Amino acid sequence: MRHRMVSSFGFGNPDPVILDNKGKLHKVFADEVMDLYFQDFEGFDFKVTKKGVTVGVEPAYQFEKLRILHIDKDKGESYIWYGKSFGYYGSKIVGKPRFYKDYKLNSKFKRIVDKYHGVLFK
Repeated sequence: MRHRMVSSFGFGNPDPVILDNKGKLHKVFADEVMDLYFQDFEGFDFKVTKKGVTVGVEPAYQFEKLRILHIDKDKGESYIWYGKSFGYYGSKIVGKPRFYKDYKLNSKFKRIVDKYHGVLFK
């Protein structure tokens, strides 16, 4: 989870965290996603709800990268979001998500969504 720098004094990113590490993550899915998308990071955070499963890394400091993978109950609304923080303490993220329904060709992202959509949403 993105840690906040001295939040009691007003320092740090004022935006709410995107990934709160709540819910239960499927172990095989987590291992494969770690190998495919987050091997250059030390780990990732997650958020599991009835609507979808989101895993990724959000920036805590200026110029850090954002990488989020979301598998939605509605497969077409699943997305991968790359971005970069240009504000202090990980704020002002620039980047936009790319949705499953927008992909024309079969890609690494589409294959992972196709493989785990049925497993995550039985």
